[in-house]
Amino acid sequence: MNKSKRTSTFSSELDGYHNSTKSRKRRCTNSNGRIIFLLVDDTSCKKRVTTRQMEGLDFHFAHDEGKGVWSHCVVTTHLVCGDQSFAWDFRPYFREQYCQEHNLNFKSKNDLALEMISAFPATANETVYVLMDSWYTSQKMLDACNSRGFHVIADVKTNRKISPAGVRISMSDFAAQYIQNSDLRSVTVGKLRMHACCFHGKKRSTQNEYLLCALHGS
Repeated sequence: MNKSKRTSTFSSELDGYHNSTKSRKRRCTNSNGRIIFLLVDDTSCKKRVTTRQMEGLDFHFAHDEGKGVWSHCVVTTHLVCGDQSFAWDFRPYFREQYCQEHNLNFKSKNDLALEMISAFPATANETVYVLMDSWYTSQKMLDACNSRGFHVIADVKTNRKISPAGVRISMSDFAAQYIQNSDLRSVTVGKLRMHACCFHGKKRSTQNEYLLCALHGS
């Protein structure tokens, strides 16, 4: 099968999958209060290093192994609503050099995630929470979610700037200079015990206020 036929077949199958997930989304939002959690992440589909003829393979970092592995990398969105949980959308990620060699437009992982956030078909009476790790927590991502009226629950790197009480400071410096033991509250998640400090602040130029939690090991 040549490349154009493979691409056409893949696009047709992807359209069919999207139609089925949209139908599942309608059913779960009609019956479960219309609160949606949209999870953004990426994953590696590992292959043997001897596999060389398959398109798009490269070394991508795998968190479970703590190193780069020979794999395909896919940026994904996953939908959770009530008792329903299923994959929603995905985009293959190719390194910039691969894109140059194959005349493709390079898109970063954040660019691919932004595409899926922008394309997500939320209705006016659905409340959407976007969940992501610190890799995706950028100003562009926050602005994109705000423009859609989506809420964000995300990890934030400690070198990010915040503005509590109008003071612009990194989160790590704020924790070291201003948070006292008396400000901390004990938090237990499963078997993990932590200490947390919650406060309202702004992240750089973002106009909306965010509730940020500084978590510390017990």
